[in-house]
Order: sequence, then C-alpha cells, then structure tokens
Amino acid sequence: MTPVLHIEEKWKDLLARHGFKSFDSFFTSNKYLEEITSEKSGAVYKVQFPESRKRFYLKVKFTDQYRKALRIILRGQPYKAPVLNEVDNIDYLQKMNFSTVDIAAWGYISKTGITKASFILTEEVTGEEFIDVYNRSDSIFREELYAEYGKLLGLLHINRVDTYVRIQDLLCIVEDNGRVKLTMIDREVGSLRKVNYGLRSLRRNLSHAFYEGLKRYKETPINYREAMSFCKAYLKVNKSIRLTPKELYIVLMDGILSFIIKRKSFSKLAPSLPKKFLLWPYLKKKHLSAKANR
Repeated sequence: MTPVLHIEEKWKDLLARHGFKSFDSFFTSNKYLEEITSEKSGAVYKVQFPESRKRFYLKVKFTDQYRKALRIILRGQPYKAPVLNEVDNIDYLQKMNFSTVDIAAWGYISKTGITKASFILTEEVTGEEFIDVYNRSDSIFREELYAEYGKLLGLLHINRVDTYVRIQDLLCIVEDNGRVKLTMIDREVGSLRKVNYGLRSLRRNLSHAFYEGLKRYKETPINYREAMSFCKAYLKVNKSIRLTPKELYIVLMDGILSFIIKRKSFSKLAPSLPKKFLLWPYLKKKHLSAKANR
C-alpha cells in the first residue's frame, strides 16, 4: 500500500519546516493543529504557523470506506478515492470561474482498491457560515441571502454540474456595498459528468440539499418569502426550467417533504420543522383547488 501524496509547490517549504513532509505526517499529532471537530471516521483541524498569516484547514479520514464504495459501484459508477473526487471537483469548478477553496495538499492510501485513509489541506477562506449570517440578519437581508443561494444553484445547473450544494457548504462574505459573495467548500460530493437538469433531477437535487441542511441544523429556517426569493433568483438564471416561482416553490416543498418522510431521521426532525412543511399536503391541495377554480 503505497500512499499517494501531493503538496502544492508554493506551500512545500512552509509545510516541511513544520513537519508535514510525508503522508503519515498529516495524521500525526502536531502542535500546530487545533481540533475543530472529531468523530469515529475522521476529524477536522485548523492549522496555523507562527510566522505565516495564512491559515489552513486539515480534514482527515482514517477508516475504511467499503460501504460508500459499494454504493457507488452498485449505482454503476466508477469508484475513485473520495479525496481525489474532491480535488477534481474543485479544479473543475474553478476552471468554470466558480468561487471555491484552494487546495494546499492532499493524499490517500488504498487497500484492495478502496480508500483506507485520506486527507485534504485547504487554504482558509475568509467569511462566515451561511447560517451565522442568516441568524444575525433582518428579514430583508435573509431574503437576499436565499436569492444568492438560488442564483448560485441556477448557475451550477445551467452549466450541468452534477452536484448538490447545501447551505453548510457555503461561506459568505458581506461586502462593503452590502452584496453577498458565496464561496463553496467541502466539494467531496458530486461527479465530473454533466447532467441535464429536468424537473425530476432538479426536484431530487434541491430536496437533497435542503434536507441535508435540516438534518444538520434541525431548524434550518426558510419561510415563504425567503423560498420565493430563492425560486425567483434560480429561475432568472436557469431559464431552461419553465416554471413560475410559485410552481417551483411547490416542487421544492413537495420534494423536501417526500425526501425526509422516506428517511428514519424524519421523526427526529419533525418537531423542529416549520409547520408549513408538515401541513404541506393540505396546503398543496388547497392551492391546486383554488388554481382550478380561477
């Protein structure tokens, strides 16, 4: 098992001076690592060197990923190391002028063709998490945040990028003029194949993205006005989806509810979901009935 290791040329000297020279060194305890999160499958660290203003984030995974690999293979897709998938995705998105993190180093080791352990070191991106900016904003700015989110997904889909982007995958920079810039992080999800986003694939993609936000935050907020801002911005960019904002809103609500009902986590999420989610079957019927009587 020979590990694959890549370190960007501009960071080789700095990393080597602080003990990061080999694949194993990125998994070794180091005084420059500050743990942010830790779980059974891996951990995330902040990395700061005293003589450098630049900070990094190190994500390591140190368990076999056979189940994930098996799911990919059963779907008829070629398997490759998840970290390599993330590297390729970031490179692909950057070539298309999307704002993403920059990679400083990455590596993985395989056993019988399946990734056993991996790491990726990314340069720090200035900005705040989407949810933090949302929580400290007024109603008008919250609508602007969701409009920017809709615009970003519209651009990804019109360019046929096969990925879903959750709000936890976004860092926000609020510029002096009040405009919001979104930068994508954690791009392990997705592939380099291009997808034509019809209504079915769009419903699945948006449902998945919003479900992941709900699962993480338990109370991911999005009210009707914010959802409409999202839908209007999305449709303004992706004109191939021939729906009105209200029709896209129905697709979005329907998709999210059907997505979470099929999962075991629904019973845990239900108490914290907006009432509109739980009443949606009734509200949809009422909406369609009113539309038919016009």
